[in-house]
Formats: sequence, structure tokens, C-alpha cells
Amino acid sequence: MYLNNIIVDRPKGTKLCPSGKAVYVYHVVETNYDPNKKYNTDKRVSIGKMVAGSTTQMIPNERFKLYYPDVLAKASELPAPPQFSQTLHVGAVVAEREIAENLGITKILSQIYGETVAGEILDVVAYILTEESAVFQHFPMFMREHLPSAACIRSDSYISSTLLHKEITAEKISEMLRQWNKLNCESGKIYIGCDSTNFNTEAHHIHISDFGAAKDDPSEPQVNLAVAVRQSDTTPLFYDLFPGSIIDLTECEQLIDQMRDFGYRDIGLLFDRGYFSETNVKMLDDIGYEFMMMLREDYKFVRAMIKDHAAEIKDNPDAYISGMETFGLTFSSDLYGKERWFHVYFDEVKASYAKRRFLNSLSAMKSELMELQETGLRKNSNLSKYKPWFDITVDKTAKRLVSFSAKEQKISEHLLMYGFFVIMTSESMDAETALFTYRGRDNIEKFFRGIKSGMDFDSPGVHDDNALAAKIHLMFIAGIIRNRFVLASNEIKKVTGNKKSFTVPSMIDQLNQIECTAFEDGRYHRRYALTAKQKLILDTLKIRHDTVDHKIANFNEKLTT
Repeated sequence: MYLNNIIVDRPKGTKLCPSGKAVYVYHVVETNYDPNKKYNTDKRVSIGKMVAGSTTQMIPNERFKLYYPDVLAKASELPAPPQFSQTLHVGAVVAEREIAENLGITKILSQIYGETVAGEILDVVAYILTEESAVFQHFPMFMREHLPSAACIRSDSYISSTLLHKEITAEKISEMLRQWNKLNCESGKIYIGCDSTNFNTEAHHIHISDFGAAKDDPSEPQVNLAVAVRQSDTTPLFYDLFPGSIIDLTECEQLIDQMRDFGYRDIGLLFDRGYFSETNVKMLDDIGYEFMMMLREDYKFVRAMIKDHAAEIKDNPDAYISGMETFGLTFSSDLYGKERWFHVYFDEVKASYAKRRFLNSLSAMKSELMELQETGLRKNSNLSKYKPWFDITVDKTAKRLVSFSAKEQKISEHLLMYGFFVIMTSESMDAETALFTYRGRDNIEKFFRGIKSGMDFDSPGVHDDNALAAKIHLMFIAGIIRNRFVLASNEIKKVTGNKKSFTVPSMIDQLNQIECTAFEDGRYHRRYALTAKQKLILDTLKIRHDTVDHKIANFNEKLTT
């Protein structure tokens, strides 16, 4: 057994024997000369191993006491390991907490939970963002190596059993969302994007889970998460959880009810193709909210509209929208009893890619038909995929393909549709304004990608409804803070043109390299200057450079008290 708390100098005359990554130390008990082999042989006893990286110091074992008792008597026992590492990463966690402070999140959490639990919540959020992980197993090690909000480290079992199940309750979640939206409920017109995503779960005690139209695995029950995001600055505003069987229409109604409860009045709603229906449109009319929706091209009236106006839009310099590389014009028409505005667009780049794929597919089908004409039909020959684009004549008696010809007019009409898309709005606006506003809706997709990929939250990883609600709440707060990194990333990329060094993960990694070290006085100090990249990131996030040193000083005070 090694005396792991003691380090001594390796005694003279001992022998070293490397084995794998370790170097073992042996005491020579006696040396004998072997006349047959004509060299000395040693009788050795293992007395310990070398300290990794050292050439003079070793860790003794129990046998060391027998041969070097005086050395062991003079050796001093190593102190117990400190609660926190000698060197702490500070930059990323300080930036994440400072964003929460500047946004008002810290104040809201402190009012609801008290400062201690609010600090614990922000520590978990910092872990989620920095480690890109929603699994709390490694949280204690993370806090040992990063600047915490308090002078103690919570265990992962505390996070799971106490924070998720006792501290974060449904009432406190509702109060946090109410205060957050009160803080962000602007006067004047704002647009809010609405969408939902789902998470598969097999946990038996999550009663909200149900089977639905899952995007990942429809064979497993799922939970739907619907989120509303402000378009002007991509800020996540609120969210709600639904069983997997709930459809978009019901989610839409409940989200609108929440908006009204939070005090939103003059707003516009942005929806994707999945929300378009006569029922949804009339419901929005009754409520009185303005809205815009992307329309599916397979609706007859949409195809007719594109066909009627294609020549008027395509390659028309007056219809070109500068900066978006798109042509677009606006037309008004009656739909479901009210006047609507339809913005028809043509994207030449998308049209080119789509046409190329379709024509290559058409060419492959033609080759397959020629082969079938030569070889004859088989039992498993399926001609249904060819019939939309080819007129086919088959001799059923002889089981052969007699002839085929392309449906030229239908193919031409189909090619015409590529590159076109239509946005419908309930209020009058030009095509450029509508497209600029609607394209902001991508922010909600980025939010979902952020929590699923950027924070590794593909699956909830909890086993009951309370823990699910609490964990989703932590992810939502993390998503708000991460959104500020996304905005900063976009801003820096525009200024520098560097799209690789300033992604959200790379920015957090850059800040995480800011460290502080405990000196002999037991206090932590930052030893190195900030790099140019670190300064740029902090400046863009609107965080003062000396904030890092202030947070280190505050932590030192907590340690002393």
C-alpha cells in the first residue's frame, strides 16, 4: 500500500525500474556475484514509486518504513487536498453570470429563490453552457475547477434530488416567466416567432409524454416544447410544455393565451408552413393579432398565384430585393373572408440547385425505363414512381414495356415552381419588409439547435414530471444567455470576417482560458494579461475587462469568511 499523503527524496543507492507510465523504486537488500554468469545479481525489494514528472522525489510504500525509518520520520505529511483546484478557469463563467446580471435574470432569480439558490441555478447554467452538457454527473468536478458563485461545491445528487425536485417548483417557474416577460414586454409593435420541437423519452413517470408526430423516433413517446422568441433581438421570451399528441393548433392557442396573460397587446406572430389552416387563420382574426405565415407550394391557390405572376417577378430589376439576392412582389387577395397580402418571391440560386436535382433524377428514371424496355418487366417491377412524369404503355400479356414518353408540359410547369415561395401577411406591407421580418424567424430554429446540439439536450434524461419541468427551465435560462453569445458572434464575424474563431463554442473556449491561481497567501490572482481575442469578446458582450478581477476578489472574500 502506498503512503499517498507522503513524498520523500529517493534514497541514494536505490534502483529505478520503469513499467508502463510508472517508475518503481527498489531497495537493494544484497548483492551476490554469480561465477557462472560472471556478473552481480541484486536481491531487490519494492519501496515505492517516483512522483510523476520528478527525478528526485518518490511516494513510499509500507516496506519503505523497514529500510529507511529515519527518512520517513523526517518527512512531512502532505496536506489534505483543497476544496477548489489550485488554478481556476474564470473567464467563461464570469461572462455567463455577468450576462445574466445585465439582463436582469440574476435579480429575478434572487427575488424568487433567494441569493443562495439563485447562485446555484446560475452555476448549473454556467456548467451547461461551458461544458455543452445537460448531464449533471460531472458538475462537482466542473465547479472544483471553475470560479463558483459560492465558496462551496454542490454534488450532482444535490442538483438532481434537491434543486430539480424541491427548489425549482411550478409556481416559481411561472413567476420567473411572468417577471421576465414583464421586463421584456415592450410598448409598440413587436413580432414574435412561435414554433415547437419534441424530445423522445422512455421514462415511465413522465406523464406528459405521449405518442405524436415525432421528428426523431415516432416509435417512442415524446414531449413537445413550444417557444416564443422576439424577432428584433432573438430573445427567448417564454415557453410551454405539451404532451406529444398535442397538435400545432392547440399549442398555438395556448401560446397566444400566455401572451395575453403576460401583457402583450400590439404584436405580430410568425409561423411556419405547419401552422397554416383555415381554422388557425380565422382564430388569429378573432383574437386580433397580426400574423405572417409561410405557405406550402402544394396548395392549389399558391401554385396558381406563382404561375400567374412568375414572369412578372423573375428577372425583373424592379422586383429585386437588394441584400437578400431575391426577387419579390406583393399582391392582395381575399382569403377566408378577409383581405390578405401575398408576397411572392423567387430565389435564383435555390431554383438552380433544385432544378439540377430534379433533372438528374428525371434522367436516371429515363435510363431505368430504357433498361426495363430491353429486359422486360419483372414481378417486382414498380412503375408508379415514373407515371407522374412519363406516359407509359405496357403490354400486360407479354409483360413488357412497349413505350414511354416524357410529360413535357407537366415537367415544364413543375420546373417553373422551383425557387418560388410565398409569405402571407394579415397586414399591408411590401415584399422586402415581409421577407426581412420573416427571415428573423430562423432565430427560433437556432434556439432549438442551441439547446439540442449546443447544450446536448436531445433527451431530457430525467424520470418524472417535476424534474422535467425544472430541467427545461434551466435549459431555457441557459438559452437566453447563449443567445447573447450568438448575437456577439454575429457582430464579431461581420467586423472581422473571421467565421471560424468566433463561433459560440470557440468564444466560450477563449474566455475559459482566463485563469486565476492561488498564491502562498491562499488568495487567487489572475497571472496573465487578456489576449486580443478575449478583449474583443468581452467588449462585444459589453463586459468590462476588470469584471474578471472583481469577481476573483469577491470569491477570495467568500473564502476568508
